[in-house]
Amino acid sequence: MLPDAAYWSRMCQAMEVDDLIEDERFADSRSRYKNMAVLIGLIDEALAKRSRDEWDKIFDKAGLIWGPVLALHEVPQDPHAIELGMFPSVEHPEMGSYRTVNIPMRFATADVRPRGPSPILGEHTDEILAQHGFSEKEISTLKDGGVVGAQKD
Repeated sequence: MLPDAAYWSRMCQAMEVDDLIEDERFADSRSRYKNMAVLIGLIDEALAKRSRDEWDKIFDKAGLIWGPVLALHEVPQDPHAIELGMFPSVEHPEMGSYRTVNIPMRFATADVRPRGPSPILGEHTDEILAQHGFSEKEISTLKDGGVVGAQKD
């Protein structure tokens, strides 16, 4: 788990599972790895005693390197994600401003990011079907039959 003995004992003390420090099954990194299934169960049991926000303060005070696992609804409000530009706002001519998800990778030779709003349902249907050889009459028939969506006016 944690390779440095100082962090191992600090973590155990912070989590109030001091008995694990001297437990032969977890004496060093190799033995902690070998007994990981048992160790994870013991750590999960200890973590369940407090909320993530309570552990935040405890782990920081203990000088541990750690990070929270955010719930999905928390991710767009995360200061780090905001600073990285992971959820840019996009202006849609009909729907107004909304937040979207940026691509998580960066490329030195390409500017890959959202460039504008998502199309509304059916916005490009006629154009795409025409590019693939459908006539206006065939496109109209597909729309009338509910096979493809039509743009709402």
